[in-house]
Amino acid sequence: LTKWRESSISPVFWIRDDDATKDGPKIKKLVSISKKFNTPLSVAVIPYLIQKSVIKVLNSSNLITVLQHGFKHKNYEPKGQKKSEFGVSRDINNMIEDISYGSKLISESFGKLYQPIFVPPWNRMSHLLLPHIHSLGILGVSSFNKHLIKYANDKNQLVIINTNIDIIDWKNDKIFLGEERILGKLTSELILRRNERENIKKPIGILTHHNVMEANSFLFLEKLFNKTHNYGAKWKSIQ
Repeated sequence: LTKWRESSISPVFWIRDDDATKDGPKIKKLVSISKKFNTPLSVAVIPYLIQKSVIKVLNSSNLITVLQHGFKHKNYEPKGQKKSEFGVSRDINNMIEDISYGSKLISESFGKLYQPIFVPPWNRMSHLLLPHIHSLGILGVSSFNKHLIKYANDKNQLVIINTNIDIIDWKNDKIFLGEERILGKLTSELILRRNERENIKKPIGILTHHNVMEANSFLFLEKLFNKTHNYGAKWKSIQ
């Protein structure tokens, strides 16, 4: 961050939180931190599981945008395969119907907060869906790391806005990944963008899942927001 500031350029970050369905102390904590540091927050909501309470808590802040997180967050892949709600094992027309109905539910529930960005559960979906979902009013897809990036083209008419760093260690009981490991990944992303000038304005996406976060995860986010803001970094919405 010091090198970026010395070069009079500002790195850009954004944050996406997944699996929102209802109100609770953890989603409230996340929204509170967003407000405290005046940092935009994109929340991926599961359409079929929306409860009225989550509509109220997300409408409590003008820093929030709501994204569509699949439909039911249900796995359809056979045993032994990586989980996916919108993978190769399903009929494409059934998947299109689910995305369309899910978009309608999200739009009706959140109005202006809703941004037509599709977030596939488990950050995994068939690329064969991409040419179809733009016709449903979906403007982009947000997954993780390099997933689907190579399919972003004029034919699909979609932007791919992926997150880059997940703060949860899913292979180790869903615990906090740890400050040292996250900062290592963050440093790598910053170096990559500084060295490749064409990507210097590409936002670095932070991925969270409030439902499995504990005190150390929330504390890290506060420290991250505070430190990056102090160094002049910009936090933007997915918009």
